[in-house]
Amino acid sequence: MENEITIFEMPLDLNIEGIAMVAKGCINIAYQVAEKNSEIEIIEGVVIIFDNEDRATAVAHMWNRHKGKDFDVTYEKVWSDSDEMTETKELKYYQTQQNDLSEFIVGENNDFSEQTKSDVKDINRIILEKAKK
Repeated sequence: MENEITIFEMPLDLNIEGIAMVAKGCINIAYQVAEKNSEIEIIEGVVIIFDNEDRATAVAHMWNRHKGKDFDVTYEKVWSDSDEMTETKELKYYQTQQNDLSEFIVGENNDFSEQTKSDVKDINRIILEKAKK
């Protein structure tokens, strides 16, 4: 995994019309954002979520990049208003890979890469080990 990624607000002129904004829908959201808007990249990686008591958990996630600036439609339109995120203090993003729009198949069970799944598993194992100390 690379260094921590800074997340910016969504571009103001971003077309998100017709995209289903649902929990656990980040793969579809990121791909559809790229499909509806030019020059948008799809980024796959890990988000480490820290709660108000400094407990952490890692999750696989996808977001987008435009002209070198990363942004997360799922966070802005789904997570930020969810009850699950009310106890969240901080999110840290780490890129695993960049995906191509041609890799997405509408209606298929699109999934995270094996590398991302492995990174999530490893990070959560480390978090658990540190919590036991």
